[in-house]
Amino acid sequence: ATTSRGYGALGFGSGSGFGGGWFAADYSGAKGFEVSQRSLGGIRLVRQATAQQMAGVFMDMAANLPLRLNWKLAEAFGRLWFEVDRKHRQIALNNLKIAWGEELSESQRRTIARKNFIHLAQVLLELPYLRKLTPDKLEGFVSFHGWENFNGALQKGRGVLLLASHFGNWELMALAFSLRY
Repeated sequence: ATTSRGYGALGFGSGSGFGGGWFAADYSGAKGFEVSQRSLGGIRLVRQATAQQMAGVFMDMAANLPLRLNWKLAEAFGRLWFEVDRKHRQIALNNLKIAWGEELSESQRRTIARKNFIHLAQVLLELPYLRKLTPDKLEGFVSFHGWENFNGALQKGRGVLLLASHFGNWELMALAFSLRY
């Protein structure tokens, strides 16, 4: 095993097309990435520094696209994804049939499943923007409603328990909340 320096992120790969095992990738500024690799169950996960650097460049370029263009790309990608990914399309359609039975027609189930693929593509294509999101750019991505209730509860000084549903881009929601408060 090799060791690395600087800031580290630990990850685990399995079934992702990269094999299985754990890795630690460190970014050391101008010198680039160093990667540690270990074997787990006889399978090695190897991450090349150039691939990570290319991913960072792609993320930065994508973060500079106009948001409306990104949404159009996400819709096209989501529709294409729905058509070509037979396995996950069928899983989504089966799950909708199990959940709704005959209340929804086949056409309605396909529409809901397609919209879900489009939504997932939107979440994926919004991720690059999170790298550059600042408090002054926040309103272009997120709108907050009813925060007078939250602020009023905070002013009582007894703490606040905030619950949120698992809809939308929750990575963006978590970051937006932390940038605002």
